[in-house]
Amino acid sequence: MADPWFFSRLSPGVRIAGTILDGVLRGPEAVKAQVRAVGAGYSGMTVRWHLDAGDRQVEEYTAQVRGHTIFGTGTFHFDERGEIDEIVVNHRPLGAALGLAGLVGGDVAPGLAVSGLGASDDAPGAAVAASGAGSADSEGGVAPGDPPSAGSH
Repeated sequence: MADPWFFSRLSPGVRIAGTILDGVLRGPEAVKAQVRAVGAGYSGMTVRWHLDAGDRQVEEYTAQVRGHTIFGTGTFHFDERGEIDEIVVNHRPLGAALGLAGLVGGDVAPGLAVSGLGASDDAPGAAVAASGAGSADSEGGVAPGDPPSAGSH
């Protein structure tokens, strides 16, 4: 999968949250790692529609994950400089979202997938610390360069 259009527009403080995340990820590198990991689980991704609404853009797409159709909705918020400072991605139906969550996390996309889907509870924090991609922030997400905290997810 080629890098998506929005990679070149990420602000230094960008955050991403969504259905398959156990918290909020912070920083361009964490966002890119997550998007690439999720994209690697997709086949046949097609944008169904998009909407520009002032300082937000919304896209809905479909893809195949392990032979099941998944629907994703991405909402992008643009700051006053025109950079993306917040992304929220939600997936449906639940079975397909859980299947996708099972494909990411651990060393592939550190600290990102929801817990309890084939990874131990400490896998996200351990993978983050090992990769240097970031650590838990106060919202239970990942912030680049901060030391991991206990109970981070």
